[in-house]
Order: sequence, then structure tokens, then C-alpha cells
Amino acid sequence: MIDAPAEDVLPKLTGKISPERIRLLRTPRPLQGLIEGFKGIADATSVVSDIMDELGITGVIGASVLIIAVAGTEVRVLHTPGHAPGACSFHVPDLGAVFTGDTLFQGGPGATGRSYSSFETIIASIRDRLLVLQLETIVHTGHGPDTTIGAEQPHVQEWIRRGH
Repeated sequence: MIDAPAEDVLPKLTGKISPERIRLLRTPRPLQGLIEGFKGIADATSVVSDIMDELGITGVIGASVLIIAVAGTEVRVLHTPGHAPGACSFHVPDLGAVFTGDTLFQGGPGATGRSYSSFETIIASIRDRLLVLQLETIVHTGHGPDTTIGAEQPHVQEWIRRGH
């Protein structure tokens, strides 16, 4: 796994990591930047086959949803910034589940008290990208107990009032 938190990381990788070792590029940039990063790695390392194909990236919906295949199962990578600018949640429709990391927990959104975090942004991510999923979708959080979209959906205004 490569963690690329800064724009200058890609040039440092050129020639140091073989294409076969590249599996995932995590980045705080929006998904379009992620895709460009994959293309950049493919170009920088002269990979004959497109790295996006190798990773099973099958499509992009707008600039905030990337569709990948993992073991033949569709996984939708949802850009859900707020806790961190590059935060993503992983929706697996066939499992009826979403993995939200630090974006959504049972009882509210993740922490936004850091300089790079934004309460308004995390609420928008939850409202626009997570709460639109089916109500019975199981939410596997980054910490603590699981919940469902239906259990959390009625509480958004409460979270906004309390500010966390």
C-alpha cells in the first residue's frame, strides 16, 4: 500500500517501486485526483497495461464515486470528506453494507475538530452520499458498533443543532 498525502510523492516513487507492487494509492485529493494519480503512476513507471484495469476500476460516476471490482464484487468508493479531505466510504451493494471509516458512526458524524476537518463538509457528505443509500444498509463504522442508514437518517438535524 502506498500512502500519498502530498502532491510531490508521485515523482519520488518513479523507478523506486515496481508496477507489480503497486496495489492502492490513498490520497486526500478528490477522486478525480486519485484517478489522475493512477494514470500518473502508470505513465511514470512505463506500465504497458493500464493500472486502472489491473486494479479493477470499472467506472466513475461524477467526481465523487469510483466503481471498482474486488473479487468480482462491485465496490463503490464514495468520496466523503469532512473528517479528512480525502476521506472515502466503501459501499458494497451486494452485501447491503457501507464501510464509513471515520465519517459516520452510530449516533453521529466523525470528529471534525482538526485544522483539516470541516463539520459542514462531513454533514454534506453524510447527507448527500450516505443517507441516500437504502435505509436497511448496514453501516460498518471505523470504531464502535454498527448501525444502519435508517437508524441514523432521522438524526441529521439533531447533529447540526449540537454541532457534532
